[in-house]
Order: sequence, then structure tokens, then C-alpha cells
Amino acid sequence: MGLLSAVTSRLEPSYESEETFAYQCGRCETTFERPKTRMTRIRCPDCGASGVYAIDDTDENTSGDG
Repeated sequence: MGLLSAVTSRLEPSYESEETFAYQCGRCETTFERPKTRMTRIRCPDCGASGVYAIDDTDENTSGDG
């Protein structure tokens, strides 16, 4: 977890009871989750990039290269 993620997690309210989407940053490859209720303007919590994409938890072990 990066410094920005650590600070953000302390400042944001807890969403443990909400359903979430998993994302991965296209720049630094950080994976993180956001509640479905906060799906607008998703940015990487570590580097701030907006180039993030949703990942499917069932495909985590798939490399996608072949």
C-alpha cells in the first residue's frame, strides 16, 4: 500500500458493508476497491492516475497474454 492509499484510507469512511468493484491502475498496477455507490471519477489511490480499469476477481490468476 502506498503512502497516498494509507492516508486516503484513514480519511475516507469505511465501506466494508457495501458491495464493491475491484480496479487496477494502468500506470502503477495498484489494485484497489471502491464501493459501487462511488463509481464516478475513479482514480488510483497511489499515483492519482485516471487510467484505471475494472478487474474481475475470478480472473486474477489469468495472465491475459495468451
